Amino acid sequence: MSVHAVGIIPFGNSGWELFGQLGLGTVDFDLDGTSEEESVGSVGLGVRYSWSGNFAVAAQLDAYAYEDTSLGASYDVGVTSTMISFQYIF
Repeated sequence: MSVHAVGIIPFGNSGWELFGQLGLGTVDFDLDGTSEEESVGSVGLGVRYSWSGNFAVAAQLDAYAYEDTSLGASYDVGVTSTMISFQYIF
């Protein structure tokens, strides 16, 4: 589960937008019968094009970082993801 604050910069009436997000959340680990929950921070950046009032396509890059202590030692973990999405905005 996570919560994000999103900022959007529209480029006039062209339908293009640049957006960024910052977030905090949790990640759950289930490893060898041991369950552990850690806090995670995230940051993302993307671009979206809306060709009508309700339909859009977006490309986004997100990065997540957290400290994993599930194996007894402490490890800094980073994960990135990319996404292309088709959206219906209502």
